[in-house]
Amino acid sequence: KTRAIFIQLTLYNPSVQLLTAVTLLAEFLPTGGIYTTARFEPINFYTFTSILQLVCTIFYIFFIIYFMIIEIQLLFELRLKYFHQFWSIIQLGIIGCSLGSTGVYFWRFQEANRISELFEETNGYIYINLQLAVYVNDILTFLLGYCCFFSMIKFVQLFRFNQQISLFSETLKSCAKELMLFSIMFAIRRISWTRIRLFLERIRVHVRSNSGLTGSK
Repeated sequence: KTRAIFIQLTLYNPSVQLLTAVTLLAEFLPTGGIYTTARFEPINFYTFTSILQLVCTIFYIFFIIYFMIIEIQLLFELRLKYFHQFWSIIQLGIIGCSLGSTGVYFWRFQEANRISELFEETNGYIYINLQLAVYVNDILTFLLGYCCFFSMIKFVQLFRFNQQISLFSETLKSCAKELMLFSIMFAIRRISWTRIRLFLERIRVHVRSNSGLTGSK
């Protein structure tokens, strides 16, 4: 059976107010090999370091609420036809990721308060598990990444009156089928290459484990 050893550490740098969750793993495979991994997750709960960041965040929230009201009005006007438009889906993606990021941020803020209270009570002499905080921070990072992705696509529509941007969008529209076929071909080749590499890695581990057992005999 597979056996594993986990070593979890929590590091704190008071000069920059930075927490780091460290996870070291040594997994003993049934073939006799050892698979080791190390993961370092720095977490900074102090997001707003200046008044400008707070003002920009508040402005962004009001901006999203304004666009949400407009999209709700369009939804009542167009009904099901609203979901047949490409830019409507992009707008829903921006609103959904923004609202989700706001909710997850308050979740992370609550988790930061819990960790801070526990740290003050124990003065840092006990182990503080940061797995939930790392999980929440990863979700927030993913949502912000998707929000930036949808926003970059939205800029193409906002700059459609620019001649160069308009030419770029028309070029993408004319070769959309070719790009889709190329993406499918690239995905198939990428998955095939990954599977072949994993298969060769398993063979290499099996050969090493057998050679180690032969040498010990």
